[in-house]
Amino acid sequence: MIVATSFGMFMPALRPAKSIPPGDNRTLQVRSRRKIDLDRLRALYLPDLGPTIQLPKTDYQYRAYCTLAQWGEALALMALDINYTKFKDTPLDYFKDSALSYAYSRIWSAALDAFPEGSVYRSWQRSRTNAPAATRTWRGSAPIRTWWDDAAHSQPTHASYRDTDHVLGHVFPDREPTAMELQEIADELERDERESRHKNMLDDHYESMHTGPVVRNGRVDHSRCEHAQSKNARERCRRRLRKAGQL
Repeated sequence: MIVATSFGMFMPALRPAKSIPPGDNRTLQVRSRRKIDLDRLRALYLPDLGPTIQLPKTDYQYRAYCTLAQWGEALALMALDINYTKFKDTPLDYFKDSALSYAYSRIWSAALDAFPEGSVYRSWQRSRTNAPAATRTWRGSAPIRTWWDDAAHSQPTHASYRDTDHVLGHVFPDREPTAMELQEIADELERDERESRHKNMLDDHYESMHTGPVVRNGRVDHSRCEHAQSKNARERCRRRLRKAGQL
């Protein structure tokens, strides 16, 4: 069982029999790759969950113990709290957890690869005759989806995707990447996404508060300027920007 929630992802399993002391009825170990997931689970739905144990040499380095009945009751409470119509972005919406939201997007893509006929996106994309050829990138180790806008194609009211081979051939030409190397790449992707989101937030805040010309890629946006929108007024504004070294 893999339990994916808005606040964390868990891999519950039975404890090895030899690890259970006599008289301990906590036969279930709730495993996770992040400590915060277990902290949230304990605070929100499972107060009887035991203390978090870290085992650095295991796959799921964080785990805590409980009984099967306690786990079942927690699952029931989670089910009763479902309040969304689409799931995979809820970690970001509710907990500002971009890493978990990104993981769920990857899971969605993997499920689409494994069961393509069960989704309208794959069947529609396969039926297209004017879809562009697949492109290649060099981050990661599994196929991903690159979404693209159909506005310039024959279906302007829809969107589709094209396959992108997510291969490490240029980075690791002679061997398979190790788990640590894959994790470093995943961390880099997460940092890029976080920095991009932060930059967009700053840009939006700047534009919402700023009055006056805005320079983007060498072009001047005069929509927030207080001067007239005539050609001569815009040219005078551009001259002032060039003189100030902003253009």
